Amino acid sequence: MNFKNKIFFIVLALMVVSCNKVPLPWEQYEDMEHGAFARGLTNDGVSFFLTDVAGSSTTFTVEFYDENQGKDVASFDWYVRHRNKVAGTTSAQKLIVSKSSSEFTPNAKSGLPSTSYTLTLANAVSALGISIDDLNGGDDLIFDGIITMNDGRTFGADNTDTAVNGGAGFDGLFRIVKPLLCASGLAGTYSAVSTGAGPWGCTNSWAGQVELVKTGDGEYDIFAYDADHVKGSIGADFSMGAYWVCYGGTATLPGGTLKLIDACNNLAYKGASRWGEVYSFNEVTVAGSDLTLDWVNDYGEGGVTTLTRTDGTNWPALKK
Repeated sequence: MNFKNKIFFIVLALMVVSCNKVPLPWEQYEDMEHGAFARGLTNDGVSFFLTDVAGSSTTFTVEFYDENQGKDVASFDWYVRHRNKVAGTTSAQKLIVSKSSSEFTPNAKSGLPSTSYTLTLANAVSALGISIDDLNGGDDLIFDGIITMNDGRTFGADNTDTAVNGGAGFDGLFRIVKPLLCASGLAGTYSAVSTGAGPWGCTNSWAGQVELVKTGDGEYDIFAYDADHVKGSIGADFSMGAYWVCYGGTATLPGGTLKLIDACNNLAYKGASRWGEVYSFNEVTVAGSDLTLDWVNDYGEGGVTTLTRTDGTNWPALKK
């Protein structure tokens, strides 16, 4: 048997084994309770601003899947909770909008029952029985969609598998979290000094420039660079130079999905590094043109960075 024939039979054997052993997407859930889910078709993804109550709304469209082509869905209702990050509390769920199957219409492409929703900041506040003054920058509004079946069973984010609930191919839409933001203007390039801190034992210092690059409403990437590290050749650096002086000039930077968030002058990190590390602030201090960020991650690395404005202006009253 020549080499090419051997390769052909090896590939064929692998295909047969794969076909026999790898379950199709729906077959993976044969042992789970069969219910229904709402597949997100469109979602505008807009942000909610405390400074623009009238303009803070989000609109999305879903279609329904079950073993009877979505016809066993009796209703799909949305509830809202308020997560108060200052008090460390989360309110009880309150109904914000309810739709029964009589209000669904067939999707033009799939024929499945479909409907659209608009959730607003004003309606959320009304449903919660509070006022805008009861909300803080950095708080979250958590919207939960609950499907009720004709037989009375209910399905939402808490009892739907993560592979279905937002997973690729399923795109289940049961929960939308909206941080409460204000207009943010932190983008710019600043003189920087960073010193290693925390239990990793590094106390070396780095000096250069740090640039905050806006990537969304109240959301920023952080770039650090100096004579040896040109911005165009490096990725975002949420250690703000500390990795270079602690691990060496060619150190791999945190990367990942990290972002700096400014929610009405409340600074926080979201996402995680390429190694899954979560970042947070010990302290955020403003003294005129100086902003000092004392950060740490859950691996034990940390640093203290001072960003100095050189445009003659002061930092806003930022805090963690």
